[in-house]
Amino acid sequence: MIIDESPSFTESELKAAFDYYSEIFNSDDVEKKMAAAATMLFQLEKFLRDRIDGLDTSAIIALLEEFAQIEKGNEPKFIKSYKLGRGQPPDVVEQLKAADIVASVDILSKYGYSVSEATKFVALKLRRKPTHIKNLRSDFNRREKLPQALERKRERARTDFSSKKDAENYVVALLKQVNKKPKR
Repeated sequence: MIIDESPSFTESELKAAFDYYSEIFNSDDVEKKMAAAATMLFQLEKFLRDRIDGLDTSAIIALLEEFAQIEKGNEPKFIKSYKLGRGQPPDVVEQLKAADIVASVDILSKYGYSVSEATKFVALKLRRKPTHIKNLRSDFNRREKLPQALERKRERARTDFSSKKDAENYVVALLKQVNKKPKR
């Protein structure tokens, strides 16, 4: 294994690199996506290892090894489905956006809004109809979602604020990210 002795990224350099990788992931070039994913994981592993003494990054290294197997045309050891059958894969980005929308309604509900008022507030900020937000919220809570989306919703909704205004500002910032168009 090659040991990389190059200096780690600063936080701003890592953010810029991840912004670049986001652009690649919004493209249709699967080879570039694979290379970007591997490079991104490598840089993240080094960034974390350099900042947290004793951090076990073996899980990231295992993912990098899987990517190397796939890139060489070999069968990966664990990046594959063990469930029988096919089906449409979940849209991770859409589920994470839905998690942020649902969490926004929950946050506002904790800070003096009724669910109906919170739904209208979110709908207004997203330029959507309140019924769309109501249905999205109902669907999110009823249907099976990725664990990452469920955890994201829980984390966001658990956030505490010192005032109603702070909660509103957080929700507005969160919804700006939801509305952000992918770079192409």
